[in-house]
Amino acid sequence: PAARALRTGRTGVIAFHFAPTPPGEQLSPRVGQVLSGALDACAERNISITIPAGQARPACDGAIVLAADVAGLALEVPHVRVGLDDPADDQLIAPDPGPIDEALTAIFDHGHRRMAVISDQMEAPWFARRAAIWPGEARVLTTPSESHEHGFTIGRELLIHGRQPPTAIVVVGENLAFGLMAAITELGLRAPDDVSLVAIGDRDSFTPEMASVRIPQRELGARAVAHLGGIMDGGDATRAGRVPCEFHLGETLGPPPAP
Repeated sequence: PAARALRTGRTGVIAFHFAPTPPGEQLSPRVGQVLSGALDACAERNISITIPAGQARPACDGAIVLAADVAGLALEVPHVRVGLDDPADDQLIAPDPGPIDEALTAIFDHGHRRMAVISDQMEAPWFARRAAIWPGEARVLTTPSESHEHGFTIGRELLIHGRQPPTAIVVVGENLAFGLMAAITELGLRAPDDVSLVAIGDRDSFTPEMASVRIPQRELGARAVAHLGGIMDGGDATRAGRVPCEFHLGETLGPPPAP
């Protein structure tokens, strides 16, 4: 890298920023898959990736950000963000939101009028905007991480202690979804007979039975590297575009239980 910097004025390094993982927890599958796709794309371009600690800003040519607070990083290099669609962010690599909207519509069309969304802090604002226009009663619960434990704990709280528990739950993240399923099973409930479940996460993580929106997370990482490389090379820096995903109906979405 040092020789390249002297020859080209570049470091040959891209920084990969993501929200800190709470102590004792593993890297979330979403971050891992996006990072894996970015690493493969960088290897093809003979570029290295560095993962900064906290708010550090290492010497690099550009950055990929998998976090909501891009402004807080005060980046001084070209960068792109990976996340759900934001009309105000032209440098965003996003999954196509159409299948997610399709899933929310399917929940209502199945007869549900009370829905909860469990999401981490990064995607919660996007779902809050969708919840505000959903025809029924919808609320968004934010978790500090995508861990199995948080999915389990929030699932129990929703289904036991709520005066009017939701009849359908959308959960963002594979580990949260599996934690929620564990809570449903422990409570002696079944999906979709007692509560419907739609999971949103990597396309290779869910069984055919799980109603889910399947996102190619590795492709998001690869696309981020390609778009960032174009910006660094002085190419077109207009809106980055969307990555196709799909809504899979599965078997965990059905009508709400009878009153």
